[in-house]
Amino acid sequence: MLELRDNDVPYPLKADVKIGSTAAKLDGEITGLVGLSGIDMAIQLSGKSMDELYKVLGVAFPSTPVYHTSGHLIRNGTVTRYENFTGKVGESDLAGTLQVDTAGKRPLMQGDLVSKVLNLADLGPTVGTRESTKAGVLPDAPFQNERWDSVDADVRLRAGTIRRPDQLPLEDLSTRILMNDAVVTLDPLEFGIAGGKLAGLIKLDGRQETIQAEAKIKAYKLQFAKLFPTIEVAKASVGDLSGAIELTGSGNSVARMLGGANGKIGLFMDNGSVSEMLMQMAAIDLWGMTKVKLRGDKQVHIRCVVGDFGVKDGVADANALVFDTEIVNVGGSGQIDLKNERLNLTLYPEPKDASIASLRAPLYIRGTFAKPKVSADMKRIIAKGAGAAALAILNPLLMVLPLIDEGAGKDSNCAKLIAELSAAAKTASKKPPAASAGATQPPDRR
Repeated sequence: MLELRDNDVPYPLKADVKIGSTAAKLDGEITGLVGLSGIDMAIQLSGKSMDELYKVLGVAFPSTPVYHTSGHLIRNGTVTRYENFTGKVGESDLAGTLQVDTAGKRPLMQGDLVSKVLNLADLGPTVGTRESTKAGVLPDAPFQNERWDSVDADVRLRAGTIRRPDQLPLEDLSTRILMNDAVVTLDPLEFGIAGGKLAGLIKLDGRQETIQAEAKIKAYKLQFAKLFPTIEVAKASVGDLSGAIELTGSGNSVARMLGGANGKIGLFMDNGSVSEMLMQMAAIDLWGMTKVKLRGDKQVHIRCVVGDFGVKDGVADANALVFDTEIVNVGGSGQIDLKNERLNLTLYPEPKDASIASLRAPLYIRGTFAKPKVSADMKRIIAKGAGAAALAILNPLLMVLPLIDEGAGKDSNCAKLIAELSAAAKTASKKPPAASAGATQPPDRR
């Protein structure tokens, strides 16, 4: 029995341990039972949720579904290392090495983790991914920032496939998770989406009761067809969308952060092709749709797509909304309310041919994020040329302009289009509006 207190001679140990719902099977050696100065053993660990390890280890782990892992546990002085472990957390697989050093002001967790399939829902409210408790789309489960000051961290995570319920699947996640004094930073953060990539950083400052959040993300070459996989006529579309998101906000859930966010969002596409039927439908060109039905659908050239929004207090106002193809121009205006999860957008199609069957009526996109509704104003027919005027109204402070300069620059179709429309807007502002019986001009969106 005296050997149990010896800090130099290892003592063999084999045990089954259970604390609450947390269970462990141990097989190996310990040194110094009183202070546990040394541990070298195989271990199997399981439980209902990883957050219950906080009661045992005093280190914050996320709230998760049932988990089980097995690996090699080593302790030497103040450093405890769980190496070469494998396991399952809910539907996710996880492998790698984690270590905790208790020598500093707070325990420091370091690690390198790999997952072939990672379901973000398995990480629960700690990363704000639980399903919304209100009748909305944006997750409103609160972050558990009250425990963030229990540990500092520097953990790298790589995942092949990422799953979220009812969301577009993500893939190839790579990030470094840094936690210092209750401030969590994901930098760099990269993951694949719709055949392209999103990259940037997310910062969550949990030092106060209400979390302060910052996101700076750039989008690279997202494939148009994969962004809208449920729209049949969009599946054959070709084109790469790029852009950026820069937002700041506060709140203890994703929904609350976005509901009061400030910043800007920009997205653009140079060149590409889209279904002719889709564009004829947007223009409500009855004769055009009939011709497509008779001879079959084909792809038409996209000159430029621009979606640029300024965000203030959770409301995204369209600075520019343009979809320019060889047969139809579509301009737009309106708002996206992130707080109430509602859409209020109006599209103004202007066919480039003179088809008498084209009604040139505005399209309204209204409703909630969960149930958007698209309708046409059949009573309010836009006068000839009104659609072109709508396209010419652009905020000169577009977020996409520097992004375009980073890419094709002056050779960009979007850069040329913006220059043309800006010039057209200046010319139009110097002329009095022409009177037209029964014509209704689109609202001033400047």
